[in-house]
Amino acid sequence: MSPRRLAAVLIACAALAGAGFAAFASAPRGGNRAGGALAAVEQPPPEPPAGGAAPGAASAGHATPAVPAKNAYPTALPDSAGRAIVERWCLMCHSAMLITQQAKDSTAWEKTLGQMEKWGVAPTPEERDTLRAYLVQCFGPRVAPVPKAPPPRPAAPPAPRDTSAAPH
Repeated sequence: MSPRRLAAVLIACAALAGAGFAAFASAPRGGNRAGGALAAVEQPPPEPPAGGAAPGAASAGHATPAVPAKNAYPTALPDSAGRAIVERWCLMCHSAMLITQQAKDSTAWEKTLGQMEKWGVAPTPEERDTLRAYLVQCFGPRVAPVPKAPPPRPAAPPAPRDTSAAPH
């Protein structure tokens, strides 16, 4: 076996062993999901709040609104010309959420595309132009909202006149 092939096999084995160890280390132990030295110790369930209220319910008169979990950024790409190229060239290494977090101008996207080409991405010139246009259109610079001017104050009503001192 050639030294190059042997090195590739050893690297693959090390990667598989690392993935297996990571899965083992993150597996729940002892009925809880905490890691570390206490992970194997059985933890008692949390006690319900006083008054028989359900766990997570409002206590002491303070209501906590139930807010559904929401991703900070979309996990899907906008449907537009160029999406298929992004899916082909970008999603092989990056998540859609990583791409949607970006807010770059044309120059910055051009620099990013140049770096990706150095790392092995090889789109055709037409694909590259379409890709850059899609990225700038969908993930270009974010414009900060212009703060609204406060509404004008109503004019103060005229002061009442004192008619008692006026001559008749």
